[in-house]
Amino acid sequence: MEFDNDNDEFMKFLLDQLENTSWDQYMNLCYNVISMFPDQVLHYDERTAKHKIESLDRILTHFEEKEDFEKCAKIKDIQDRLKNC
Repeated sequence: MEFDNDNDEFMKFLLDQLENTSWDQYMNLCYNVISMFPDQVLHYDERTAKHKIESLDRILTHFEEKEDFEKCAKIKDIQDRLKNC
């Protein structure tokens, strides 16, 4: 795959590869980004709010299955705050 020196495309490719090869690492990366930058998630936009909530549900389910309840609590808090915007 060629990238034409386009860093954004390269980063998207790397994330796609991680998502497809290691779901657990991908979920941990998502969690880390969300917990470091919750304001980006909480920036309310009616067009994206439903998608954000559904995505947070997927992440929450992953960590519930892993019994990583500390991460569940953080994701749930952000999700609840988003729902109340």
